[in-house]
Amino acid sequence: MWNSVGTDLESAATPDNPSDSTSPQPQWFTYYHRIGSSNSPIVWTSFISKFWTYEGMRDRYSVQYSIAFVAEIFGSFSDQFGVGRGSDLLKVKGITTPLLECVFRTIAELWRSAPWRRLNSSDLLGVKIGKASDWSPLERQPFKCARFLGAGSKDLGVDLLRSEQDAVGPTGKPTKAIPVNGLLRITFGGETDLFPTARRMIRSLGLEIAGPSAFPAVEVILPTKSKSLVDRKYSSYRTPHVLELKWLIACLKALTQVHPQLQKIGKFGGSNKFDDLLQNVEISLPSPGEENSVPDDGPSITVRVTYPPKVTFDFIPKLDETDDRDSCSALLLSRQCVSCMKELPADGAPRCGSCKAVYYCGMACQKKDWKEIHKDECAQYEKMMERAAELEIKELSFPVLDSERSCRWLDQMGLHGKGMWRRICKCYHSCPFGHLPLESLVGGWAHTAAWGLEHGSYPPDAPLKIQERQISSSQGSSNSSGTHSGANSSEGKSGGRPAAASAAEGGGAGSGSKMNCKLEGSPVSSVSNGGRSNGTMSSEGSSGTRCNTYGSERSTGSDGSSLSSWVDYYHLRSLTFFSPVAAILTYPLTVYNIVTSICASSKTILAKHKEVTIHYLGPQGELDWLPAFAEVGHLLSAFHSGSLHIVMVGPEVPNSLSGEATGLGKKLRITYVQGLYQEEATALFPPNLVVALNAGLDRSGTWAGDLNIIKQQAVPTYFTDYAESCCLNAKQVLLAAELPLTQPIVPNAFRSPVRAHVPFTDVPWFTNGFLFGVNT
Repeated sequence: MWNSVGTDLESAATPDNPSDSTSPQPQWFTYYHRIGSSNSPIVWTSFISKFWTYEGMRDRYSVQYSIAFVAEIFGSFSDQFGVGRGSDLLKVKGITTPLLECVFRTIAELWRSAPWRRLNSSDLLGVKIGKASDWSPLERQPFKCARFLGAGSKDLGVDLLRSEQDAVGPTGKPTKAIPVNGLLRITFGGETDLFPTARRMIRSLGLEIAGPSAFPAVEVILPTKSKSLVDRKYSSYRTPHVLELKWLIACLKALTQVHPQLQKIGKFGGSNKFDDLLQNVEISLPSPGEENSVPDDGPSITVRVTYPPKVTFDFIPKLDETDDRDSCSALLLSRQCVSCMKELPADGAPRCGSCKAVYYCGMACQKKDWKEIHKDECAQYEKMMERAAELEIKELSFPVLDSERSCRWLDQMGLHGKGMWRRICKCYHSCPFGHLPLESLVGGWAHTAAWGLEHGSYPPDAPLKIQERQISSSQGSSNSSGTHSGANSSEGKSGGRPAAASAAEGGGAGSGSKMNCKLEGSPVSSVSNGGRSNGTMSSEGSSGTRCNTYGSERSTGSDGSSLSSWVDYYHLRSLTFFSPVAAILTYPLTVYNIVTSICASSKTILAKHKEVTIHYLGPQGELDWLPAFAEVGHLLSAFHSGSLHIVMVGPEVPNSLSGEATGLGKKLRITYVQGLYQEEATALFPPNLVVALNAGLDRSGTWAGDLNIIKQQAVPTYFTDYAESCCLNAKQVLLAAELPLTQPIVPNAFRSPVRAHVPFTDVPWFTNGFLFGVNT
């Protein structure tokens, strides 16, 4: 390989034109310096002798062939004896020792990463360093494409090209031709292959070398412009500029980090085929112009590496490790990749660094999910995460419930194997719904066994002791807190008023939320993926007001008949805030709240001393929770003159219960019907209301027929689901069934205070978390 010729020599004045330094230099002058720089007196003398004694030398045509002759002699000499390789980078204008050390250290790191094991010259990677504003118009980014040479051989190298077109020929295959704009090449070899000055530079500075065959040579290779015999055989070489060396450092550092992340997807044309990749890497450069500066202690710059070079992705957030933990069960919560469902370590699982809501096993799954789903939903998920604190019911704080490890949660609460809680436990999953054995549904001791709690920690199976004068006086009062205080004192429980009552009445989070208050969101398209979604959520309530926080307003009815939150209920029943009964009561009290506070038609029916018929779709655990549903009857007896008939319809209703009816006090009766609603609806008594809790409209294929029946009946229908994302998916399902929402998506005031753990996401997830409706 020819030794480098500096740019100052290329532009120097020549004997043919000593006064004009800008005129083209003759070919002999270039070779004069090349041979002279070899420090070989024999070669130098041989060249002078043959050149000046060559017959016809004054003829310019003959001179070209004399040069060709000399070049051939010199080429044969270099082939046999070698003239060395590698530039003397110490001669680069503006070079500093830290910069030079960083160049060799970076090249050594690249060598150790061994990109040639998988990549060859056909695998082109695009490199973009910084932004356009980081480069002046005269500088610009010198090279934008990289390829690795010599895979499968000992002659390894790296080409840095100005464009992808420079790397491929007309047929689209890699070409070895030197592009018109030249390229920056790093080649590797033994120390003896280096030019003597390059060896002296490496030894004097103690530069880092990765191995005995990894001595690098850094050169810019340029093609010759004419078509002479010499130019067809040889190219010109020069030492890189200092700007090119800095660019080289950033490029190679980024390639070293990114190329191992290429995911192999098969063979193509005898070589590996990789999936598309886009990765941003922060690189630190040496401090400029400081001879004794600390290496890699200078300004940082972002390097974007793409495979192939022209791949264009939108910005993909970096993966971020989990740094927040549940205080009660931090390191035991499982994690799962949202894309491939691979199990992840509970501690430090990678997640989207922007929304911090979804988890990935690595960049490949993140990139795939970004292109298919998460690109449209990331901003929406970020807003959901921002609302997580507002959805927490702070007065009722319990450990996170992992459905796959429910026994652990029950052990923490002291409820494992007790009463109705067995339906939550995985130990009883084999027991059919409706057949969980209970001693009795009546009687104090049996009710205690059903709840598995101490007295004062669960609602008694008895009517509320509220006297008629208290109810009548409260009907004309607008002070809801006074009503609750009266109910509390008349109950006469030894536990007294909970300590957090004053904070709850202050209107903090968890003290109740107005049900006509909608969530704020941004319009995006809906995609169903295990409860993940994109969608539009209105921010205006039906009353035309905007709600900024969940649970910031109280809506207890002036007659004391409407409960607005768990805090109101716990006050009414004089329950301690340590009681977990809300985890089960979320089902009956959500129904009670819909009937008495949300649905206008059902409130009218109750006021007329009539019975409201509810078709309750898809019951499962509720079939074993009759002691909890008995509380609806007690609340109706205390505050309403009408009654309630719940018809539970679903395939999980056991055959032994189908057609049976159960009375729970004077105000509530429950009938069971086995089968799909679309098949049984016409045989049932017409409903005044339809309810489906944790409906999962986007997760079940049986809803199409049911929604058609709901559309034909045109009666108010209410759904709940675990998370906003589930509700937004459900909204799209309803729109497809020509059932637009008439009750907007809102947080359910009686959602479970126990947050559910979902392995692939951290978005707020609660049983009966959000409520919405149609035909209202």
